Amino acid sequence: MSITKTLAFTVSFAAIIVMSLAFTVIGQTESADFRKVVEKRLLDKKQKLENICPVDDNIVAHRVFKDYGAMFIAVNEVRYPSKCVFANEDEVSLFQSGVRSKTAVINNVSVTLQEEAFNALEKARTEAIKAGLNITPRGASASKRSFADTARIWSSFRARFETLDRTEKNICSGCRESAQNGYHRSGGTGNGMGKR
Repeated sequence: MSITKTLAFTVSFAAIIVMSLAFTVIGQTESADFRKVVEKRLLDKKQKLENICPVDDNIVAHRVFKDYGAMFIAVNEVRYPSKCVFANEDEVSLFQSGVRSKTAVINNVSVTLQEEAFNALEKARTEAIKAGLNITPRGASASKRSFADTARIWSSFRARFETLDRTEKNICSGCRESAQNGYHRSGGTGNGMGKR
């Protein structure tokens, strides 16, 4: 299976929807298990998370849910896709053609989102600015994009993850060797290593 098909996911407007709608979604004051909140919201709409975004069976769906899952609890006017992993450009285009969008430049980056998501972002940005903060896009990829753009982005992520994975294995190997030599992690020694 090609990297494009493996790493495809909903890209239509998710990147900034997460930022913008986090401010307008749920007026909770206590902590909640995000997955349970999403599952309840979907159940209210007679849908199941595993049918839309199989986070337990698909590593890409898991990552999409982690990074962009706020789209599932956005204000009702924001339309989320029927699945979080798209297989090709046609599926992405079909979803994108079914929603109204709005485009503006934020911090020199052109951003296109679903209209309601964009309105929520503008409201959140206004509130943030009043508080001396700012909400900005992560770059041009934090917006509506094509399947091909997403595949390119995920390919670069994959390369970084593979590098991190190799580094982590080397670090873990070093940890095992240190443990075998009587060392363990502890505070106060500068490098976190201390003799048992």
